[in-house]
Amino acid sequence: MNLLHRTRRILDAITEAREHLAAYGDNSWVTIDHHGPPDEVRKAVDGHIAMMEAIRTFARACVELEFHIHRGVDAIDPNAAAELRTEPSTSRHTAALDRTHEHRLSEDFTWKRPCALRWQERWVHDLTTWKAIYSWVMSEVAQFYPDVLSSLPDGPHAASRRGRVMFARNPDNMIAPMLIGTLCYETNLSANGIAAQIDSLRSMCGLAPEEIGVHLREDRDAPGD
Repeated sequence: MNLLHRTRRILDAITEAREHLAAYGDNSWVTIDHHGPPDEVRKAVDGHIAMMEAIRTFARACVELEFHIHRGVDAIDPNAAAELRTEPSTSRHTAALDRTHEHRLSEDFTWKRPCALRWQERWVHDLTTWKAIYSWVMSEVAQFYPDVLSSLPDGPHAASRRGRVMFARNPDNMIAPMLIGTLCYETNLSANGIAAQIDSLRSMCGLAPEEIGVHLREDRDAPGD
């Protein structure tokens, strides 16, 4: 097994684990019976908080590990490093999706990969990751809705319901922050997590749900033959 193939498998495994855990964290909260006996609810919530902190610790380690892997390969073979920066492959059964079908942000995007975004009358193609879509939307908000952008660090969307920092003026409490102007925003989110963030931004910008559409290219966890 050559270096490139082995490294690709390692990066695939890291990506798979991060996506599974991000989705698991999203789903586990809603399984708690918040109307049950207070002691049981408190125990379940404390357990969830502890688990999410462990997931965040793991995700931070993954981000650092990916950085060092890419830097190490780049020092040996820059061409191989460039290839590794393309979206990871997967051992799952992958099925192509109808790229012409438009999806709403409220849908379930677990293991789905995007290809384009419609923002009102604008079409943006070649957005092949959820992170790329999120980055484009944040740039759009910064350009056309600066008041919305400036309100994010101090508004109700600055942190998630479970206390994760989503928007801030410094990246200290984030795992994979990106910067736009002086604002930092968290990108270590599941596909559904990013869709939810974009949907919140859509609402803050005064846009109707049907004014935003996502187009998908593949399902990476499709049923096998």
